[in-house]
Amino acid sequence: MKNYLIIAIGFMMMACSRPASITMNFEGLTNPEVHFQYELDDSTCVDIIKVENATLHTEIALSEPSLVMITPQQYVDENSGFISTSLKLRNIKPGDDITLNVKCKDKYMYVDVEGSELYKEYFGVMNRIASLKSKEDSLSLVMLKYSNERNITAFMEAADQEKKLEEESDQIVKDYIQANPSSEVSVELFASLSSEKQKDECYELIDKSLFKGVYAKVEEFYLDMKAKLEKVRAEMKAEIEAKAAATEMDLVGQEAANIILKDISGQKFNLHSLRGKWVVLDFWATWCAPCRASMPHLKEFYKKYDGKFEVVGICCSSQEENWRKMVEEMELKWINVFNYPSVEDNMISATSLYKVDAFPTYFIINPEGKIHKVFVGAKKELYDELDEILK
Repeated sequence: MKNYLIIAIGFMMMACSRPASITMNFEGLTNPEVHFQYELDDSTCVDIIKVENATLHTEIALSEPSLVMITPQQYVDENSGFISTSLKLRNIKPGDDITLNVKCKDKYMYVDVEGSELYKEYFGVMNRIASLKSKEDSLSLVMLKYSNERNITAFMEAADQEKKLEEESDQIVKDYIQANPSSEVSVELFASLSSEKQKDECYELIDKSLFKGVYAKVEEFYLDMKAKLEKVRAEMKAEIEAKAAATEMDLVGQEAANIILKDISGQKFNLHSLRGKWVVLDFWATWCAPCRASMPHLKEFYKKYDGKFEVVGICCSSQEENWRKMVEEMELKWINVFNYPSVEDNMISATSLYKVDAFPTYFIINPEGKIHKVFVGAKKELYDELDEILK
């Protein structure tokens, strides 16, 4: 009897130590090399395997459930090393036998899975957002190009487009997690989220008992990144507030520098033409989410105190086409100028004149043409001040 028990235990141990078997059938693969990265004990292993006749089979000798990241070489940019996309399987176990039917299209991969209900469900969702992720990846390369060229305006415009795509794809993931909070698929999808806001919201939805074993690292990484971001955000806020205080100390009470820029109709605008009125200068950018979010409130006050003060919207670090489109879409009826100075017309950058390095920044100028108050960021205090001086 003991011998049978020993043999049975032996067979169980052999089954537990069996390698994970992964078969991949490709369509549209242009480079035969595929990278497999996984954790083995305390080491990170990378295998490079060549695909023959559109099929690849490999066995990975895992000792415990692990993350396996699969990256075809065609998705690695030769110049920058940037990986546009890869397949991430966070819970591959010893003995798993999985087949991935992969269709390579554009800058993404569409995957049909056999042998794992977990990953069949997971890639069912990922396939729905593949086209959105492909566009995101393309924009990332464009942003890298603009960064190298030091073209900040074009970089921020591209970043704004990327953010909108990110929000759209993340919403699809959030909808699944909200409907399936106790599924391991939700943890896999949670790890794929890009937006910090969506990640925070989805973390609250997921059953926390799922964050164990291999998924414990997903939670650890999330909480660690959240703490680091909060620290950086606090440091940035302190720095901005210190600069704002210094700017206010330097400029409040001083005569407001004249701004000469072209307005949206192409006519030359002169700030001194508004002497005798209270004026709010709104320094903003088309890619700045807080700027856009604050516009409706400023519009309310512009209507509330109709004729009692003027707003001059100064669009900075943006593309002129996007500026014109946003002014029209948001129905900004005040004076709108574009901060693109002209040497020929002796125009000087408004941001330089007013020492602006954060958006939005607001200046209240009194009827005598002197700077009354400065507000960096969208703050309630701006509107409290307007109520005080205009009521």
